[in-house]
Amino acid sequence: MNKPFSEWIGKTRQSYDSMAAETMKRYAATMDRNPALVVDDDPLSPCAHWFYFTPMEALSELAEDGHPHKGDFLPPIELPRRMWAGGRVKNLSALRTGRPATKTSTITRVEQKNGRTGSLCFVTVVHQLEQGGVLCVEEEQDIVYREAAPKGVAPKRGQAMPGRTDWTEVWKPDAVQLFRFSAITFNAHRIHYDADYCRDVEGYPAPVVHGPLLLHRILQAFTSRHTSRCVTHISYRAMGPVYLGETVKVGGIDASAQTQPESRNTASSETADVAGKKLPSDTPGASDASPKGDSTVHSGVTTMFIFGSEGNIGMQAELSWEESI
Repeated sequence: MNKPFSEWIGKTRQSYDSMAAETMKRYAATMDRNPALVVDDDPLSPCAHWFYFTPMEALSELAEDGHPHKGDFLPPIELPRRMWAGGRVKNLSALRTGRPATKTSTITRVEQKNGRTGSLCFVTVVHQLEQGGVLCVEEEQDIVYREAAPKGVAPKRGQAMPGRTDWTEVWKPDAVQLFRFSAITFNAHRIHYDADYCRDVEGYPAPVVHGPLLLHRILQAFTSRHTSRCVTHISYRAMGPVYLGETVKVGGIDASAQTQPESRNTASSETADVAGKKLPSDTPGASDASPKGDSTVHSGVTTMFIFGSEGNIGMQAELSWEESI
């Protein structure tokens, strides 16, 4: 894999979305919440922008794995397995349903490496989402391409949990939830629904739970437990696959909170409204956080995990949050 990809650095693509509320209704239903509570002008919950600006390539433009053919926006990397490896998301202002928005995506890194599993290639894409001329979300998305798995060797989780979590929930993703999540993201990647393809082509023992679904399940668990905390920044990393039919745990470790008098500018007030009182409390990822006059702000970082019965991590995320009291 010695083909240079430096010419892809700086490549940009822009897309548009009407931000229809119906998309958030489908997400709420997928996460077993009441879709009737979602209305126009609701602020999106954290990372819900992933359900918009979805790929629209024609069926004939898709590769065997269900992804669009490489070489259009993303570089034509020859490694066969593609994974959403992680990323960082900064919430700057509230994106709202029913208001048109634009997303500008720019490739900022293409890096080839050799790991213990063979050749790897990392691609980082920066996304900037604007609505009404206001920059609302800045995101760095890391994509990794890998060699095919050795025949008979199923990819598995290998990183052990660092210790006990402060709290946990049990989750068993099923085929219907994976299907619905693929549908609302218009994601045709076959590893999420085609068991024969998973086993015979990519070496997985069963369909793989989407990386973005793992993070949304983490966010749902966090905001259900901490209803007054507003998530302002997210850093997450996929550590190993979670398979359809597995029972896993979602848990968190709270770091010590810092306290300071509240002094907010317009942007930070809008950020708080992302998880604010205008969002239906039944919406996954929502909370009742909202700054109220002269108040005190607690801020902190909660480290969240999804891990299996063997104690190894599927996904780890650091959620930076604020809480007005």
